[in-house]
Order: sequence, then structure tokens, then C-alpha cells
Amino acid sequence: MRVGLFFGTFNPLHNAHIGICNKLLEKKLIDEVWLVPTPHSPDKNPEKLIDISIRLDMINLVIDKIRNVKVSEIELGMKKPNFTYLTLKELKKKFPHNEFVVIMGEDNFLNFDTWKNNKFINSNFQIIPYPRSKRSTNDIFDDYFDISSSAIRDLVKRNSDISDLVPEVIGNYIKRKALYR
Repeated sequence: MRVGLFFGTFNPLHNAHIGICNKLLEKKLIDEVWLVPTPHSPDKNPEKLIDISIRLDMINLVIDKIRNVKVSEIELGMKKPNFTYLTLKELKKKFPHNEFVVIMGEDNFLNFDTWKNNKFINSNFQIIPYPRSKRSTNDIFDDYFDISSSAIRDLVKRNSDISDLVPEVIGNYIKRKALYR
């Protein structure tokens, strides 16, 4: 099975994340997408991250309704800070019959040469970058998703509407739990 691994903090999961998954599945480039939420990304401020259990709750509220999208909690048991190549090695060991593909934003792709053990990743896994700007659309992504988790958190802080940016169930969860205030 060909599995697209979508790494991220998903702080919170939003409509662009879901759109990227759907686009790759519709084009039959992969059989499944596994969202791989990281408890703490080495390149992000940990103080801005809400607890991983809350982020997983939000992810699970949505992915139960999306065919062929699953969540992998593999990074929860790994040493911190964790690096993508370590997760990939672990997944390959646990699921040797799967072919894994790495899904990443063009911003990460453009800085990929700075990643720890990037040569290992590049030589063992296909990378599918998705556009983060209108000028970099491609054959796979003929449009781009102009949504970011940090912008959503800022909107929530300002009491602004996020209903077009996140699934309704996540918007309600954020409101009910008073997250990102």
C-alpha cells in the first residue's frame, strides 16, 4: 500500500490540511494518508503548542468522517526532539510492506537541505510538496490553500470568525474548550 505521511503539529487541523489529503487521494497518487502529529517540532516554539492529546482529539473528530485518512501516533512514544528521518525509519520497520511518501509544504521543501539526515529521506522516500503560494501551483495542486494554523490561532485570539477555515466540529471544539485565547 502506498501511504502519504503528512507530518505536522496540526495546531489546529484545518481545511487546507484536509484539502491536501483529498487532492492526493482523488488523483490516486496514494492509497491512504496518515496524519503524523508531532508532540513538539524541533523548529517550533513549544509554548505555542496546545497539548498533543487535545490536538489528537480535534484530528480524530474529523478523520473519522474522511475515507482513507488515518492518524499515526508513532511520534508520541519517540524521544524528543524527534526528527522526521527517525520517524520514517521506525515506520518502515513497523510496516515493511508499505511504500511511504512524504507530504510537505513548499516552504519546508525549499529548506529541505537543512533537515537532519535529508539525504536519507531523499534517497528512500518520494516527496510530494504542496504549494504555499499561488505562484507555485503544479500538476498535482492546481490551486493552493491560503490557510495557516498560526493565522487561525491569531483570529481566535481576536474573537474573529474561523468557520471558513476549519471544519465546523473543530471550530465548535475550539470555542467550547476556549483554546488559543
